[in-house]
Parts: sequence; structure tokens; C-alpha cells
Amino acid sequence: MKKRDILLILTFSAALLRVVISFLICVIFKDGVSYIAMAKALKESDYSTFFSYPYHPLYSVLIYFLNKLGLGWEISAKIISISSGSLSVIPFYLLSEKLFERKIAILASIIFIFHPLLSVFSADIMSESLYIFFLILALYYSYLALSELKIKYFAFTGIFAGFAYLTRPEGVIVIIITLILLILFYFKKLKNRMKIIAISCIVLILSFFSLSFPYVFLIHKNLNIWTFTQKKSILTLSGIEKSGKLNIINPHFYNFWKTPPKKIKFSKIMLIFLNKIAKNIYFPIFLLILYTLVKFREEIFKSKNHIFILVFWIFYLIILFRLFQVCHYVSGRHIVAGSVLTFLWAALALVNLSRDKDKILKILIFIIIISCLPKSLKFHRKDKIILKEIGLWIKENYKENLKICTTHMPRIAFYASGDHFELPRHNWEDFIKKYKIDILVINKRKLKEFSLKFPKELEKNLVKKILKVDSIEIYKVKL
Repeated sequence: MKKRDILLILTFSAALLRVVISFLICVIFKDGVSYIAMAKALKESDYSTFFSYPYHPLYSVLIYFLNKLGLGWEISAKIISISSGSLSVIPFYLLSEKLFERKIAILASIIFIFHPLLSVFSADIMSESLYIFFLILALYYSYLALSELKIKYFAFTGIFAGFAYLTRPEGVIVIIITLILLILFYFKKLKNRMKIIAISCIVLILSFFSLSFPYVFLIHKNLNIWTFTQKKSILTLSGIEKSGKLNIINPHFYNFWKTPPKKIKFSKIMLIFLNKIAKNIYFPIFLLILYTLVKFREEIFKSKNHIFILVFWIFYLIILFRLFQVCHYVSGRHIVAGSVLTFLWAALALVNLSRDKDKILKILIFIIIISCLPKSLKFHRKDKIILKEIGLWIKENYKENLKICTTHMPRIAFYASGDHFELPRHNWEDFIKKYKIDILVINKRKLKEFSLKFPKELEKNLVKKILKVDSIEIYKVKL
């Protein structure tokens, strides 16, 4: 079969699965509300609000442009996710074929397509599928650059890493890893190839900074601090600064209701993190990866192709572990993004276990697919439907474009077609008056978690209860 036909089949399969999954997602992802809010801020030319969100801008910028076609915010966002998630299989296959033989590349691509977590967030309003698309493109050209030492490949690596960075901060990792591997692979030939290696490094860094620096400059202009991201500062990750986030003043976003991390022993943090890796890579696939690491342990440390995968994976996980150690939080989608190349090791294990017999190999990959599908083809976030229903109830009974203040429930404001504000833990009355809030939505469980009580004088003088659903209470502000 021709490579073009293989790529068409793989891309169509990925797109079909992701389109089906998109109809099974009951409620928008929480971060998705912020991405769309950023796109709306662009529409209004409200750049101060746009840059006050800690999310990197590219996904929201694309949502803004696609929405110009009249598709609507949600549909525009999902089209970007599904398209980039489906097209990601093309550079993934091309890179896999460079690293290993065609059979391994096809098997790894099948795992990539049907991976339960990867397929779901590629169908959702999340930036991960767009990030992974650029990440794999950057890794593909990084491998070509390291193999052939051609300037144009270093330039492409920097450009696609720049686009990845503009989607998620982890995009900068590709640049660091490429520089590490360049020294590692050509350490003995540094004297003979010093000129080409020096030029390659300069081109790599300049091409990356040509895309990334304008955003870094805008962060500096907005926050008056030099940092490569608003998500977590360098000082936080290094342990110098204790705060988990930069001091962002955004009443629409900042989460005042996040439980502060507790002190946990290093050994326990390590065990929890390893469990997260196994769980989110998906246990059957993780076991196949471990099988390859044990079975081919000697070959892995001798082969440049294996080292390319290993260095990327280990370095990525070290960054995520540091994040987890500082903030006690790391998402499964972050782990999967950093582990996509290990799908090649899972494919290698399948070939080895089947003893290269096609019939056994087909049975094994069929088992993997069948085990993945029930996790993908199910209704997602059913437990959050109540937030959507409350939002739609507010929209139906009150006018749109209300200022809705919640205890970190932005989805309610989104479905009510309102403007979301994050309620602080103290000085509620001053906050409500300052921002002229119309609707107040309180989760009593959150109040109890922080040992807070709803102020009685607030209900007497400023708000009137209009609805109660489980632990969620909705108040109309009497301004």
C-alpha cells in the first residue's frame, strides 16, 4: 500500500472517531470557557482582557478567525480541535517511519488514534490537540535536523516549536531537547563540525524567538515581569517562589476556591506521580512500553532513535514532576502529550510479542482498540450537566449578557450567555457593587470546604434567592 493511502486511512479514522466523540461530550471543558472568552475579547478589541488570561493565545486566536465564518464559538473551537487532532497522525506517522520500520509506524499510529485520553481531548474545546499537532511537527523536523545537520530543518524545528509554545508553554521543551541531543550526538565531532553546529543552534533559537518573543514581550507589558508564561513562573518551578501562579488580576478568571496544596513526602509524591503516568498513558499501553524498556534495554541506550524518544520523554516528565511537586497538580493530558513518542515502544512490544506473525499481531492490536473504545465512546462530564441546566435556566428567565458571579463555576455563565466573574473569598458586598453583578451563584460545599458561611446581611440587603439546586444556590442582586 502506498504511503499516501496509509495516511488517508489513518487520518480519516482519526477524524471519524473524534467527530463521534464530540457528540458525546455533554458539557464544555472548564478551560474552554476561558479560551472562548479570550476569542470574544479579541472580537471586542479588548486586548487588556485578552492578555489577562494565563492561557497562551494561539488556540483562541484561531477560534476568533474561524468564528468570522458565522459558525459560532463552540463549533469553531471544536473544528480546530478535531482538525488538528486528526491531522496530527500525519507527522506522527512520518516521524515514526523515520525512527522505525513501516509496520511499527502503522501500529503506533493506530494506538495514537484510539488512545482513550488523546482521542477525547482532540474532540473537546481544549488546546491540547493543536499543541500536539505542532509539537509532533517540531519533533519531526528536530529528528531530521539532528540526523542530517541541515540548517533548514533547524529553522523548521524552531518555527513549529514556536507555534507549539504559542499554544502551550511546554512547546519550549523541544528547543531545549534539540540542543541537548545535538551536543550528545555530535560531542565527539564538535571540533570538526563546530561551524555548522554553531550556525544550527543560532538558527534554531532565532526561529523560535521570532514567534515566541512578541508574546513574551506582551506578557512583560501586561504584568511588568519577564517570564515565558503566565501559567507558572520560572521562580515557582525552581522553588524560589512559593506562589503557584503569577499575580494575575482578572476578576473573570482567577480561582479563589482552589484547595491549597498540602505538604507530602517526596516518596509519596513520586508514587502518586508514577501512578498518574501509568493511568493516563493507559495501563495496557504502559505495560507494553515497560516490556520494551526491559526487553530492549541494551539496544535503547545504543540506538540514537531510541535515545531521541527516551530523552524527550524523561525530560518532559521531569518538568511535569517538578510542577506536580510544587503545585501537587498535573493533568493527564499533559502526561499524554509528553508520552506520545512512547507509543512506538508499545508498537515494538506488540511486534515482538506476536513473533512477527501477522495474524497474532492483528489480534493484539484489535484487543488494544476494543479496550480503548469503551473509555472514548461514552458520555463525558455527565456529572456537570447540572451546571449547563442552571445556565440555560438563567438565560431563559433573565436577559442575556448578565454579569454572573460564581464560586468558580464559569460554565454556568457560559451557558447563560453571560459575563463570568470569580467571587473572592472575602468582601463580597464590595466586589458585587464594584463590578455591578446581576446574578450570584454559590456552591455551599465550597463555602463549607473553606469554613465560610453565607453572610446573612448580604441576603437581607443586597441579594434575593431565586433558585436552589442541590448545593448550588442562585441569587438575584438587588442593585
